Amino acid sequence: MANTKKITKREVINALLKEEVILTNEDYKNYLENELRILDNKKNSSVSKTATENVELANTLYEILKDNDKLMTISEILNIPSVSEIRVYNEETKANDKPLSTSKVSYILNNDTRFVRTELKKKAYFSTK
Repeated sequence: MANTKKITKREVINALLKEEVILTNEDYKNYLENELRILDNKKNSSVSKTATENVELANTLYEILKDNDKLMTISEILNIPSVSEIRVYNEETKANDKPLSTSKVSYILNNDTRFVRTELKKKAYFSTK
């Protein structure tokens, strides 16, 4: 079986909006544009507290790594005073009182395209692009 990419609803709508048949029919065009607005609203409203927190943490980590301008391990990053003071949301207490974990920093560094992972002697180091 060949690798096939699943087409999203947004891609289908954008393709349809380029068709002359759609462009000449105002009702079709308005309907499809409304569908795109619905998708945009759905996308914007589904941002969780954790996702918002992760974006803020990623920005903070980016600034720290950019300023240090060297390869750093996660342990080294966590030992920086400004990072070790960061507290994240704790589900149990419903407050920002949980220290930043190694796994959370690892998740952010490995999933944000602004960071570069380099392995030296089986140890992961991170820097900015």
